[in-house]
Amino acid sequence: MGKFRYWLVLVCFAVTMLVLVGTTSADTWYVDDDGGAGINFTKIQEAVDVAQANDTIFVYDGTYEEQVRVDKRLTLKGIECPVVDTGGIMISADGCVIDGFNVTGSAGSGIYVYSDYNTIANNSVYDNRDVGIC
Repeated sequence: MGKFRYWLVLVCFAVTMLVLVGTTSADTWYVDDDGGAGINFTKIQEAVDVAQANDTIFVYDGTYEEQVRVDKRLTLKGIECPVVDTGGIMISADGCVIDGFNVTGSAGSGIYVYSDYNTIANNSVYDNRDVGIC
C-alpha cells in the first residue's frame, strides 16, 4: 500500500504542475492619448505590441494618428468612441474584438480584416479612401 500512495501522490503532483504551467491570466491595458495616472500607453499600437493573446485593451477618448495592426487575439474596447485617424485598423489574428471606435482618414480600408471569427461592433467607419470595412 505504501508504494501505491507514493505513486498516487507523485502522479497528482505532476498533473497539478502541468495544469498550472499551462495556465495564464489575461491582462488589461489602458491607453489614453493624454497619458495620466493608471494609463499604460499613449498609443494603441504600443499596447498591442506588449499585450499577450486574450488580453483586453481599453482605449480612452482622443485622436490616435496611427495604423493599428492586431496580430494576436485581443479585445480592443473604445471608451467614448476614440478616433483612429490616418492609418486604420488591420486584423490578422482570429477571434479579435474591435468595439467602440471611430475609424477615419485611412489611405486604404478603415478596418481591414484578413482573419476569422472576429467581432466588429459599435464602430463608425467613414471618410476612408477605399471601403469602410474590408
